[in-house]
This record gives sequence, structure tokens and C-alpha cells, in this order.
Amino acid sequence: MEKNVKFILSILLIACMFFLISAVALFFMRQTEMEKRQLLENNLSQIKKEKVLLSGELEEAKKIKGEMETKLTEVQDRAKVIETQLNQEKKLRESLFSQLEVEKKESKRLVEELVVLKGEKESILSDLENINLECDTVKTHMYNIQQAKEVLEGKLKEFLARREVKLEKIVVKPEDEISGDYNDDDDDDGWPHDEPIRESTPTSTVGEILVINKKFDFVVVSLGQDDGLKTGMDLGVYRDKRLLAMLKVEKVQTHMAAAKIPSKWRKANIKEGDTVLLVQ
Repeated sequence: MEKNVKFILSILLIACMFFLISAVALFFMRQTEMEKRQLLENNLSQIKKEKVLLSGELEEAKKIKGEMETKLTEVQDRAKVIETQLNQEKKLRESLFSQLEVEKKESKRLVEELVVLKGEKESILSDLENINLECDTVKTHMYNIQQAKEVLEGKLKEFLARREVKLEKIVVKPEDEISGDYNDDDDDDGWPHDEPIRESTPTSTVGEILVINKKFDFVVVSLGQDDGLKTGMDLGVYRDKRLLAMLKVEKVQTHMAAAKIPSKWRKANIKEGDTVLLVQ
């Protein structure tokens, strides 16, 4: 019996010790659990704080994302506009390049035309210089003609003053003619050289040489429209009843006329005052 009691007490002691150890262990476990829980709560609180911070950052990031998306859209739109502008500028540049090529060709053509015009200008200037020289020559001729006209007018006045004096009858015979070949093929002045000049008698159509112009091969005679003289008539030049040359009337005025000296007779010794007679 006593052994049973001791056994039971031993068991109770062991149980107490077990419970005590269990309680101590449980206490330490609980304490550890509480520390862990406290640590977890602290961590959770920290996580919540971090969550709040992250939420703020996320909102800020979303806001920034929205702004970035807006900016990106703006940039894309701007890029499209720039691309459109670049395409337009590209087309414009191609158009300008084509226009430049056309202008280059036009410039080349204008340069060639300028060279041609320059040559034409030089030719025109040369022609103008020649014309000026010719004008100077014509002015000189006009001056000479004016001088001859003044001399002619003086001689015409003298002639008209003594017009009433009758001239001696002039008879032109074949033996009085100056020898020569009247069939000169090189003479194209229209003279009838195929037959000799016939005898003529002085009439009211008898005059004299007033002016001689050897340079232009013409003379001025004292016969005119009043004497029945007409353009194309033939005049003979006489001195001492001998034929010196033949003339062809070219221009007729009232009291005087201009007659051409044909090439056949240009070397004849015609002088002012020589008698002229209409050859009939």
C-alpha cells in the first residue's frame, strides 16, 4: 500500500514537473509567440505604412504615367505633324530641285542667247559705225551738192541774163565725131550704139554744161522742162562743133536738168561751158 502511495506520489510529482515544465515551456512559447506577434504587428504596421507610401507613389506613378501618356500622345501627334511637314518639305524640295534644273537650263539658254545677242550687238555697232561713216560721207556729199547748187544758181542767173543771145548754128557731121566703137558690149547704159549719131541743128533745146561732178559721173545742164527736155533723152556735148561725149538725162527741173555720164564717155574732157544739144 505504502508502495502504491509512493508510486502515485512519484507519478504525481512527475506529472507536476511535467506540467510545470509544460507551463514554463508554454509561457516561454507564448512569450515567444507574443514577441513574434508583436514583431509581426510591427512588420504589418510597417508594411501598411509602406503600402500607404506605395499607394501614394503608385498614384503619383499613375499620374505621371497619365502625363507621360498625354505627352507621348502629344509627341506622337507632333511627330505626325513633323512627318507631314517633312513630306511636304521633301515634295517642295523635289519641286524646287526640278525648278532649279529648269532654271539652270533656262539660264544656259539665256547665256547662249546673250552670246548671240552680244555678237548681234557687235554686228549692229559695226553696222552703225559704217552707217555713221556713210552718214558723214552723205553729209559731205550734201555739202558738196549744196556748194555745187550755189555755184549752179549763180551760173544759171548768168545764163538766164544772156539767154536772149542767139547761138551760132551747129552742124554735126560724121567726120566731126570722135572715133570709137559704139558696140561696146560692156556698156549697159542703154545708148543706141548700133548706129552713128546723126546730124543735128541747134534749136531752142541748145544749152551748156553748168556743173560737172566727176566723182558721181553726172553733170548739170542749162536745159529743163521749159525747153521740152524729158527723162531718158540723149544729149550731146560739143566744143568747137566737135562731139566730146554723150549724156543720158536722168532728172529734169524747170530750167535745168541732171544727166548721167555713161561709162563709155567718163574719160571725155568735158568742161563747164561746153555746149549741149538734144540729139534727135
